[in-house]
Amino acid sequence: MYVPDNLQYTKDHLWVKVKKNIVYIGLTDYAQKEIGNITYVDVNTIGENIEKYRTFGSVESVYKVVNLIIPFSAIVTEFNGELDKFPSLINDDPYGAGWIIAAELDDIAETEHLLTAKEYKELIYSFGQSG
Repeated sequence: MYVPDNLQYTKDHLWVKVKKNIVYIGLTDYAQKEIGNITYVDVNTIGENIEKYRTFGSVESVYKVVNLIIPFSAIVTEFNGELDKFPSLINDDPYGAGWIIAAELDDIAETEHLLTAKEYKELIYSFGQSG
């Protein structure tokens, strides 16, 4: 399971890249493998101020639909339009070409609760040990 050290993570299996008050968000490698081959990405919240822990979109595979929950309050400023044509980019390159949204943070301090790569690795390792 690939977990880049230069990103932060949520317990809901999103990665977050912080650049000043702009963040990029995508699904982790672990999440995309659990969901399966992604066939559709729905983000219709561009320009909206989404409150912390609210849904900003969803991804679909043949087997399931997964809501995407934003880990902080932010205005969704951009959707990766390539995902309209190629939703499988999330499977092929979850930390690069498969990013989902960019957003402008209301308060950078809201990122303090995000997990480090080490903490996220421990989290996903614990899932493997519980079953």
